[in-house]
Amino acid sequence: MSTLHRIPVPSFDLYWHDSIPEGTSNYILLPGGGGSAKTGVKNQIMVGEYQDDDKQQIQFHESCFTDTDDRSNLCSGLSTGSLPKNSQDQEIAIGCALIDRYCSIYKLSNEESKAQKGTHSLKFDKICDFQADFHPDEPVLNTSLVTSTGCVVTAGDDAVVRVWALKENDKKAVKDEEPSFPYQAVKVHELKKHQSPITALQEHSVKPWIVSSGKDGLAVIWDFETGKCLVDVPPVIEGIIDPKTNPLLAKVECRGCCFSPVEGDVLYTMQSSKKGATYLIKWRILQAVTPENNSKDVPVERVTELSVKFLQKRMVAKVQRFAHHDLPVTGLSFAPHRVLASERGERTLALLASCSADNKMVVMHLRKGSLLQSILLAIVVIAILTLLALFSFDISQLLRVY
Repeated sequence: MSTLHRIPVPSFDLYWHDSIPEGTSNYILLPGGGGSAKTGVKNQIMVGEYQDDDKQQIQFHESCFTDTDDRSNLCSGLSTGSLPKNSQDQEIAIGCALIDRYCSIYKLSNEESKAQKGTHSLKFDKICDFQADFHPDEPVLNTSLVTSTGCVVTAGDDAVVRVWALKENDKKAVKDEEPSFPYQAVKVHELKKHQSPITALQEHSVKPWIVSSGKDGLAVIWDFETGKCLVDVPPVIEGIIDPKTNPLLAKVECRGCCFSPVEGDVLYTMQSSKKGATYLIKWRILQAVTPENNSKDVPVERVTELSVKFLQKRMVAKVQRFAHHDLPVTGLSFAPHRVLASERGERTLALLASCSADNKMVVMHLRKGSLLQSILLAIVVIAILTLLALFSFDISQLLRVY
């Protein structure tokens, strides 16, 4: 089952957001707009509240407009998370908006909607703004994440992963002028290994690791607390994804990467080239045995080196096809577990939302078949096979008679 929703402006990304403190509101954030062209369409972050009812409606609230007087701010990417408790002993939910070469940090909070009394919306307050990509020609940020410890990680066309800590500005220490924003971004690490633009970032669910993928074909696992490169996953696997045996793979790119949330230290990468097939590669992450690391159960903080082992390759194929959009899909995101757990009924396996520049957003309910349906199907198949067997027996008997 799929539900189609019209959105006010073209959208270029999509992100589910869990409110803090955890409540009943499940928000979908959609950055979009008209860009720098004079179309009259304002650049903004649209806020949709997912209604857990029979119709699965999306109620749109007031948008956060991102344009400023000095630049046209089209937000092309978004990530959310939370900061550790501040000086007022409060945990702060934040959103990282990628705008050209800049990363704008917004404080996200629930407030009563101005349009409809008795309902709530998401309020955006900018608390920090800083340049995070420094490509000499066209600096552009491509991806970001907020780690479980509250660090902001950014990456883009200059091929550098940067880890930032957000610090509260001390107004008393500033004598000349009041700071523009209540927070400032302090660079903690610059992680350099990639040679081409970085396409994706993802954090490990337990360990202080992040993985980055790039157009150079590499996927790199980093310790974001120490800034150390733990291992780089090779773009070419001899005899499997190999330009020597497949000329179409002359230049392999790593378009995506993620740690498995349920299989332990397993990494998935998406390898492809401009021509030919796309492959989903599964890797096992191994702890290298060194003089300082020679036991089986090594604390994470002592791990100084990793290795990877190729497990399997699977060509990416169409499992299901959804023809909902008129233009290329620009954002795709699965709902978090808490949103899925609130779904009515037990057949929903996953909620997948997509958006496009065609002013459409679609929420797809990926369902699993019931046990009764499986039993009935098995009975029908057995009955058909039995009839075919009886029919073939009767024909053979007739042929023998004649």
